[in-house]
Amino acid sequence: RRMIQRGPAAHEYSDAEIDAFLGSAQGQQIAAMMSRTAVGTPDEVRASLEAFAAEAQADELITVHAALDADARVESVSLTGAAFAG
Repeated sequence: RRMIQRGPAAHEYSDAEIDAFLGSAQGQQIAAMMSRTAVGTPDEVRASLEAFAAEAQADELITVHAALDADARVESVSLTGAAFAG
């Protein structure tokens, strides 16, 4: 719901509308992208992201930080970066 409905002026979608969207090709792509999460201590986050990169045979990852406000998203990005720096 948070990925579809963002911002203070966002339209309030019904459960039926969200279900219909998630049944579409675009919705299935978003659902697949959201099927992975990396949450925990810095070591746990780094291990989770490294394991996913190895599984996907990727040399880089694009991450989405789903915090509700910009400051929290920036903090999430900073914490993720710190997990790889130290």
